[in-house]
Amino acid sequence: MSSTTNRDAEGPKDSSSANWLDRGTPAEISGDSNKRPLHFACANGLYDIAKILLENGANPMAVTDDGLSSLHLTAASGNFQLVEMLMNTVYDLDISDYKGRRPIHLAAKGGHEAIMSEFLFMGANSESSANDKTTLLHYACEGGSDVAVKELLESGMGGSVFAKNDHEQTPLHIASKTGHHNIVAMLIRAKAECSAVDKDGNTPLDLANNDAVIHELLGVTLESLDQKTIMELTQRAVRYGYHKVLEILLEKTEVDLTFLDDRQMSLLDLAAENGHSTIIEQLLASYNFRPEQNENNKRTPISYAAENGHNAIIEMLINKEWGVNISDVDGRSPISFAAEQGHESTIELLLEFNADVDKAAEDGATPLWYAAKKGHSKIFNLLLRHGANPNVVGILGRTCLHVAARYGYIEIAKALLNCETFNTGDNQDEDSATAMYTAAAYGQAEIVTEMLGKGLDKEKQGPDNHRPLHAAHNSLSAIRALLRSKPDLDAKTASDETALAMALRGRNEDVVEELLENGANPFLSDAKGDTSLHIAARDGAIRPLRLILQQLEKGFNINSMNNNQETAISLAVDTGNLGAVQLISEQDNVDVLTKDSSNHTTLWKAVKKGDVDILKIILKSAQKISNFQIGDAEESAQDLLSHPLERDNVKIFELLWKFTNLNNSLEDYCTKRATEGHSWLAKLLLDKGANSEGVDIHGWTLSWIASLGLSEDEKKLREDEYSHLPTSDLKSPSAWSDVDNEADIHFVDSGDATARLHVRYQPDDGSSDTEIRSRFSRIQERRRRRLYDRRKSGVRANHPMLPHKLSYFEITIINQAQSDLSGSKIIAVGFGRKNCQLNNLPGLYSLTWGYHSDDGEVYGLGDRLHGSRQFGAGDTIGCGVNLRSGTAFFTKNGARQGIKEVVYPVVVFKGATEIKANFTGEAEPFIYDLNLEKNKG
Repeated sequence: MSSTTNRDAEGPKDSSSANWLDRGTPAEISGDSNKRPLHFACANGLYDIAKILLENGANPMAVTDDGLSSLHLTAASGNFQLVEMLMNTVYDLDISDYKGRRPIHLAAKGGHEAIMSEFLFMGANSESSANDKTTLLHYACEGGSDVAVKELLESGMGGSVFAKNDHEQTPLHIASKTGHHNIVAMLIRAKAECSAVDKDGNTPLDLANNDAVIHELLGVTLESLDQKTIMELTQRAVRYGYHKVLEILLEKTEVDLTFLDDRQMSLLDLAAENGHSTIIEQLLASYNFRPEQNENNKRTPISYAAENGHNAIIEMLINKEWGVNISDVDGRSPISFAAEQGHESTIELLLEFNADVDKAAEDGATPLWYAAKKGHSKIFNLLLRHGANPNVVGILGRTCLHVAARYGYIEIAKALLNCETFNTGDNQDEDSATAMYTAAAYGQAEIVTEMLGKGLDKEKQGPDNHRPLHAAHNSLSAIRALLRSKPDLDAKTASDETALAMALRGRNEDVVEELLENGANPFLSDAKGDTSLHIAARDGAIRPLRLILQQLEKGFNINSMNNNQETAISLAVDTGNLGAVQLISEQDNVDVLTKDSSNHTTLWKAVKKGDVDILKIILKSAQKISNFQIGDAEESAQDLLSHPLERDNVKIFELLWKFTNLNNSLEDYCTKRATEGHSWLAKLLLDKGANSEGVDIHGWTLSWIASLGLSEDEKKLREDEYSHLPTSDLKSPSAWSDVDNEADIHFVDSGDATARLHVRYQPDDGSSDTEIRSRFSRIQERRRRRLYDRRKSGVRANHPMLPHKLSYFEITIINQAQSDLSGSKIIAVGFGRKNCQLNNLPGLYSLTWGYHSDDGEVYGLGDRLHGSRQFGAGDTIGCGVNLRSGTAFFTKNGARQGIKEVVYPVVVFKGATEIKANFTGEAEPFIYDLNLEKNKG
């Protein structure tokens, strides 16, 4: 709506402008920044539309988000008639915006003296200032209306000439800064203080930015100026061409005409650089400037004038007998600066006065070289016509052709190649690169073509034995240009790479196809033993890989290995490139069962990668070997099956299982792993005829484990199979595991009658121990490792919690240190899967649950479950799990606080701590009444 309002507000000034109001559109509708139609009309001086809006109820006192009223906007726009109309409708002429500015301030700032006078006549407050203490006189000086300032000064209104704003600037500062010299003169006559200093230490003279203003101020302040100020004014006058100011300074002060600025430039240099001929005449008339006097820089005024193309000044200085061939400290003459900056007429002028066309700088660069570097082809040809040497060698040993090749300056390249005296086309720069190598590296195909046409060497070796074809591996156009000259496609670099291999590594598939189609050999190996086939397989470059595989008929071995004994399919599996794996596997005799230098087969890598589709392809390749079984691979079946078990990757395991012969050792291994909660594994074992009634260390049978993964409905359907499952003699947790603990834990036998086990954590820094005491069988073991600030250490029980009934254990915190090395202490009691992390807090990652001491929160599956209470030394924490009902709970000192997974009791702590565990409740009763939970189960 705001855009419509704006468009209509700026429309024709006739009765048709009211049509939209006649259709019922409200006059007070607001848009961006709370601007209303009347605001837009007033800001744009649209009297007729503003009148219509007012007649239709527009509020003249409404303000925008910046506090601007319609009267503010009208005063700023300068429409006197509209201001008069608004003055008759508003009741407050001194309404302020959010900066404290009145409408009269904006009229003065805009230089609208008639509107300002009207406000004064109507009684507006002339003495008020804005929030930053800017007075009406400040604003009038900024607006630049001589009439407005004169009226305020003569009437004494608008504030004092001595008034300062928040930046401590007087009206004279403002007038000087904005360049209103007539106002400056009026203020000076009104006794304004010319020496007043603002917050930055600037006087009005310091802020003056034109000749007339400085002239006015000098008339008052000249006698009080110190030498530093005199030289600052002199530099300003010279830089900006204030010749009247310079005339006063030269005549009435002691200007140091030998002065050099921070760039070691003299006043004459400064004037020449900025092209002020009158200033130069004044300076030359006042002092006998000579080039040899500027010893620190040795650049002459002609040099600065040439760099900026000020021909008139050059002629003036030459007529004053200044030479055109004087070099600076770097050996550069005026003509080299003119050539670099592209001033053709300046070059011609200097040549008329016998400028040295081949004068070289310290780095060897001549004017011709600088013209080439910047691509100034006209100047380049002009200099050649005047006898410039085309074979000059400049910065970093680069010729003009190197420079043209780098930046693609085709006209300069052609000029050189067609020059009869040019003979450095095959020169190498300090990096051993030729111009052709450079052009190829930067994809300058047209220049490459020109060079080849002139017979330049396309096989000359450059950096690391790279040739132009190698350099062009990123540019299809440059490659095509070179291919037309029949280069050596299989030439190798110092690292034995071909251009094809480099293009593959750079993923430039179009270049790869071009090289292959022109006969590049993809089966040459580099220093690492990688062929293009290996590279394409590793990077998954499908298009080039197809082309390479089509050339296998030439007799190349698909199972060729690099220096790490990796085949192409092994590399493709390693990087997970399914398309590459599929393409390679379709070839004959692909070997996926031979080990590489890291002692792993391609099959093992596919299993570890965990990609089902890739593993299917690899197994299919393995099947091509008659009667293939997992045990036939060089890794054992156990090695291969352990990966998916660790990661619960059932699909990968099942794929391998189809090719697995179950022997006694493998059955024992898989049965043990099944008891960790892999009910699906138990089913697979039973399907292969494993012993269903064998009892493991937990007292579990395979049939029992398999039943854990069945739903109640499935159990009913298979009642005969699972009707005699054991419901007793299943072992509960009874001790901390001597192997399932984080390595910062220390086991020490206490030796007392109850055979309590201590789990000790002892940092190397000598801080207090952590002890976890539990009523278990005796275990002795010591381990040490340096602890880091944020390290956490945990221990797991020796048996899972029972899956068919309520399991419960309690942990008593005997003592707890004040803090660890990181300044915090945490104990987390809970439960989790067999493979849960013992160096992280349970509850903060998948398939773990935990009650944390520091915040009293219970966490599960990485999320907070519910608020609880903090705990520490002296507290007993209980943890119960009822997998039949899928519930878990925690207790604290006998009060309840608060899954169908096989889970283990877990404790992880951070900071020195001592605890005691009670798993059975037999030797010592639980604090919590467990019957309350058993009734729920």
